[in-house]
Amino acid sequence: MTERIIHFEVEGQKALGFDTGLSSQAFAQAKLAQFITQEGLIVHSDGELEPWKPSAVIERQGPDETPSMVIWGPDFKGERFDLIIKDESRREEALDALRLWLEVWSSATRLPLWPAGALIDLDAGRILFPPDRLIMRSIQAEGEDAWLDGVESQVNTELLANDAVSFTAGAILYRIMSGTLPFPNRDHDLLHQDIREGVFLPLRLAAPGLDEKIVALVDQAIAFSKNAKGKSRPGLEEFREALGKRHSRGVDSFFRTMDEAEQAKIAEEREQLQKKTERSVNTRRFVIRNAAIITGIFIAVIALGGIVGSIRKSNAELPTTVGMESAEVVQAYYGAFGDLDHTMMDACVTKKAGRGDIEMVTNLFVTSRVRQAYESMGATTISAQKWLDSGSEPTQLQVFGVSDLNIRKIHGDESGDEIRYRTSYMLWLPAGMGSALDKENEDPIDAFVDPAPTLPKGYPITDELTLMRVKGNWRIAEIIREN
Repeated sequence: MTERIIHFEVEGQKALGFDTGLSSQAFAQAKLAQFITQEGLIVHSDGELEPWKPSAVIERQGPDETPSMVIWGPDFKGERFDLIIKDESRREEALDALRLWLEVWSSATRLPLWPAGALIDLDAGRILFPPDRLIMRSIQAEGEDAWLDGVESQVNTELLANDAVSFTAGAILYRIMSGTLPFPNRDHDLLHQDIREGVFLPLRLAAPGLDEKIVALVDQAIAFSKNAKGKSRPGLEEFREALGKRHSRGVDSFFRTMDEAEQAKIAEEREQLQKKTERSVNTRRFVIRNAAIITGIFIAVIALGGIVGSIRKSNAELPTTVGMESAEVVQAYYGAFGDLDHTMMDACVTKKAGRGDIEMVTNLFVTSRVRQAYESMGATTISAQKWLDSGSEPTQLQVFGVSDLNIRKIHGDESGDEIRYRTSYMLWLPAGMGSALDKENEDPIDAFVDPAPTLPKGYPITDELTLMRVKGNWRIAEIIREN
């Protein structure tokens, strides 16, 4: 990489230059002379501010022996923040540079966030923030790697004000402590998608043994806001308190000693998480990227098997409860879980009873059929009862359904128009899916990401059901779930 922010001499005087990488003709065509009128800002840790303004433009021979136009101004004794951060042999300086960066942000606002654009003078306790467009032109002239490392990978352009500053502080601290970028993707579009979705390796795995407070601070700062469960990103004061003053604690003091067994365990966890995250992200992005194709698959499956709600309503041959006694209706409703038979469940209820259960079963059914369609694979699920009867061993299939169903009548009889039952049972969900009763459970498609043999999880549940006659047939009118 050829550095384009340079220190050199003009007419015997030291100067700070920003090499545009453009010939005089290209420079004129781009009308970059206007950059001379834009001011930068020097911010001291004590709050003092002083302007920095370019002086002129000069044509200068670069390291590659090609002349290019350089916009220059008064010299500033300092080093680029991004170059200090990426040098693993200078971690202590990088940490102090971050501390200084955090200090000056308490004194001034609306400063460029790009680490590549800040020139750090640790000795004097000050930072030069050159004009935005001048930084942009010079860093872009250095090449793709410089731009990605020093700008895009550590700045979230979709955040505003304090949230944006917090994100950048967290990303910088992540790199200092782990030696790696939190978002290392080299593809522009995928990099920004990773940042938007918060796709990064948790810092506790990227920097094993790091202080838990630092880990929590960084992860909260760079995490996707939806995953933060309503929590706001930390303020700069929290970073300053956690890191201390300049020249205080060194980087190593934030780490605890780990034995070989713990290191091996973390390494294994890191590898498994990276694989699972990659599969999950790729699956989700595949669905988004191929939405039209998947929609076509849905339509084809609907035409062949009648699996969508609109078919349930319009098909006259769907299951009914005609001729069933009330207890048989209850038995049929819970039995349909394991068969993913949402049409039978829909036939057993009236009004809005069981809507959550039916939607869950429908989503799992559709997801399994979509996966079968585009991966050309066989069955992806097995009923809980069948799995239990076969020995309940770890399986690559997704275990789902009801077992140990107990039905007890608590009011009414078959001669009337209303009967109430109390049911207790075990609801089995695929490993990783979480509780179906939790409003914040993962998307059903996430339960199908990891094909490794796993064990499901059972949840004991008790329901109170009210059944009523609808056109002479028993239907479940209300389900009150007690746990």
